[in-house]
Parts: sequence; structure tokens; C-alpha cells
Amino acid sequence: MNKTFIFIVINIIIYIFIIKKYIKKNNILKKIILNYKDIIPTLLYILIIKYYIYEIFYIPSLSMFPTFKKGDYIIINKIYYFIKNPINNKIILNINKPKYGDIIIFKYPKNNKIFYIKRIIGLPEDIIIYNKRYKNIKIYKKYNNKKNKYYLFNIIKYSKKKKINYILKIKYNNINKQNIIKIKNIKNLKNNSIYKYFFIKQKYEYINNIKHKILSIPNFYFKKNKKIKKKI
Repeated sequence: MNKTFIFIVINIIIYIFIIKKYIKKNNILKKIILNYKDIIPTLLYILIIKYYIYEIFYIPSLSMFPTFKKGDYIIINKIYYFIKNPINNKIILNINKPKYGDIIIFKYPKNNKIFYIKRIIGLPEDIIIYNKRYKNIKIYKKYNNKKNKYYLFNIIKYSKKKKINYILKIKYNNINKQNIIKIKNIKNLKNNSIYKYFFIKQKYEYINNIKHKILSIPNFYFKKNKKIKKKI
């Protein structure tokens, strides 16, 4: 059973119980209830909205940059696709189906405490092929009523890459310590052998006619022995 739902129900019961049973007998309690009678329902209302309708989500990483920056806050519509039974978390009403290009937040299957935010690029039964060299995605959809028959679904298109004044800075042997910084010239980078510097290019990706920016890292630079070397 959903712990949040139980918490809300208990608070409502306590609130009603106090008002009905003790407000007439206890003057101090009566004053407290009268002073805060509008606050308690409001708090309960906020809790219901937060856990079942809308919620604020913090962007913890650079995985969706530049669509979202690390540290951004966004509002999640938790009933856009379906409404769940708060007691057992089962879906009781389907509203919308996921579509190509939608941005969703979901729990990491191997650890329910970790949340991922990603853009939908494939739906059930799609075959997705990622080209590492050109950093492009192709989607193959299944023919209706045809077993193991697929066709290229040209829903994703790309523009040409262009250079931008951003660089991905990563600490050696620690992929978690990374940041995207803006530079004007490579000479501005301080000489040290602690960080790798990945120069970034940008292009536009069109999914279901929805345009958004994506970044690619065609090569990387790193500093070693106070010299800058390049690797392709």
C-alpha cells in the first residue's frame, strides 16, 4: 500500500477526529484549531497535488543538456498518461499514450530510489539502431500482422553539426565529476593533467516534428605534461 496515501488519510482522520470530539471540551485546543483551521486542509491539499498530480523535479545531471541544465527545476504532470489507485498503485484510468519526443521521468528498474529523465525515441516492438560514428539514431517499426518484418521509420531527422563555444570537462578516472563550461579560446584552459576536455558540437534533432538541440563529442582533448594533445 502507498505510504504517502496512508499518511494523508491518517492526517485527515486526525483532523476530523479533533474537530468533532475535542474542540468543545478544550479551550486551548479550540483556539489552535480556530487559528489553523485553514492551514491544515491547505497542507493536505498540497500533499495530494504533490504526490498525485504535479511535482517539482530537480535535474541532477548533464544528460539532457542543453534541453535541461544541471540544477534546473521542472514541474511534472503525474496524470498525463494515466491515473493510479493510491492504495495499490495500479492504473485505474489511461489518459494518453507515450509518443515519440515526449520527455518522461521514470524510476531506474534496478534501484527505485534513482530517477531518470529521458526523451522517448522508441515504443514497444521498435528496433533502435545507434550509429556510434555519426551519432545518429534509426528506428525500425514492425509491419502490422507480419512476423519479424520491419521497415525504416523515418521519424528522426538531423541538421548539420556546428561548432559551439562549450567544452565538457571531466576529471580523470571519475566520470561523475563533470561539467560543461563555455570557452572563447583553447588557450584559456589552465595547464594541468587532472582533467580531460571534450570539445562539443551541436546539431538539431527532429523527432515527430519536434525540434530540439543535441550535443555530440566527435573528439576529445586532454592535458598531459603541460601540453594539449588531440585524439580522434
